[in-house]
Amino acid sequence: MNKDFIVSLTKYYRKFRDKDKSPEVFVHFLAVLALKFIQETHEKPYFTDLKASTIKSIFSIWNNLSQTGTASRLDNIIEILQEENSEIFNKLFQSVFFRKLSFSESDVDRDTKLVQLLEDLEGISFGNTLKAVEENGSSIGYLIEKFTEESFHKEGFLYTPRSIANMMAQMANLESNHSVYDPAAGIGTLLVQAAKVGKLSENNLFGQDIQSPYIELARFHLFFNGIFNASLEVGDSLSKTRSTKRTYDCVLTQPPFREKLLLPANPRDFLQPLKRRKRNLSFAADNNVSGPVRMRRQSEHLDFLTQAMDSLNETGKAILIVPHGLLFKTGVAYQIRRKMVNNNLVEAIVDLPPHVFYSSKINAAILVLNKNKTHDNILFIDASSLYDSDRRRNKIRTSHSKQVMDAFRKFATQEGLSYRASQSEIENERNNYNLTAKRYVQAHERIPDVNLKELMNEIESLEKTLSNIQDRIKTEMASLVK
Repeated sequence: MNKDFIVSLTKYYRKFRDKDKSPEVFVHFLAVLALKFIQETHEKPYFTDLKASTIKSIFSIWNNLSQTGTASRLDNIIEILQEENSEIFNKLFQSVFFRKLSFSESDVDRDTKLVQLLEDLEGISFGNTLKAVEENGSSIGYLIEKFTEESFHKEGFLYTPRSIANMMAQMANLESNHSVYDPAAGIGTLLVQAAKVGKLSENNLFGQDIQSPYIELARFHLFFNGIFNASLEVGDSLSKTRSTKRTYDCVLTQPPFREKLLLPANPRDFLQPLKRRKRNLSFAADNNVSGPVRMRRQSEHLDFLTQAMDSLNETGKAILIVPHGLLFKTGVAYQIRRKMVNNNLVEAIVDLPPHVFYSSKINAAILVLNKNKTHDNILFIDASSLYDSDRRRNKIRTSHSKQVMDAFRKFATQEGLSYRASQSEIENERNNYNLTAKRYVQAHERIPDVNLKELMNEIESLEKTLSNIQDRIKTEMASLVK
């Protein structure tokens, strides 16, 4: 990440927004920045379909800064871009209308503020090489993350930290022709990392989120990372009426941590074909509870765990960030764990460090589900201590991620870090389908061999030394009394 580049952009954005911290103002800031991006990268393998006259019009904005009519000129350029390449620009700029942009009454004139922003951005550069452009474009993701922290944390929105998203993408073992879907796409971090790690075709990236502001930011996030044709849609991915028969090679997602959205209302329906799923109250299944158990009433919506499994093809992987409670709680969570283990779907569990999400101290883990496992073992990785403390949230550094990924690839027991467990170990009475990594890793840490004879000799020696010291103290005390 280019820190100087981000510091400059942050300063210019704060000057532009003044006291208005609304998503509308931030999106318009990103839109101006996107025009600057196009201006500087049109000769690189990005926007080859754009006419020379369009590029010239973008240059003219900076060549002829005027205090009047700037908003109209910006809107006209965007209209031209949408006409020439609607697949990229229609959705990217769909909520951008500079002529409708308004600030509070105490703010200066809109065009004057836009001219000031254009003058500020004239002094920045995305770089002369493709590598520099990619680095600086990627850095804008940091700016988007900071905005979401400030604006959406009160709504319970938690974006996926880049380090965790990168690990999840690596665990997916992606190939360039694989398709990836995120049903809770947020600001698109997981899709960006999937594209980078797997070198995926952007036509194989699919995301959906029920919140329109998140998808708007996700489109810009992907755009500045050179991803222009991913499919990002606003909508309820859990609605049965929206479900399709399309399946994907991988589902990468961080769904909301609320159990009603994460887990099925009726555990008996989990992993069942749609036509066999019950719609009424159900009895408990595959548990040790005698008698009927009243479940939540099934609604017309699915849940994220079911949606993830329904969205996979026959050899697909689903990698989710889940609250720690899913790994050990009783009730519905317990029954779902039994089904996942008994159907040999769980490939790995990674316990994450505490407080890795901004404004939330909830404990979470990475759950790796694989429909194409070739063995019945599960790898547990305890990464709960792999972080650097920070005031805002704990940070997982590159060195920490490397430790986790080395353990994941080796898929073997490593003292204090990982444990490869058989299915019978997980099912036995002691563990009873508990899937917390710490439980297995700590329980199987090697106890060092102890030479009892040497230990006894050392104890005797220490006791003699202590006795001598006590005798000397008594002698000194006696001399003081005299």
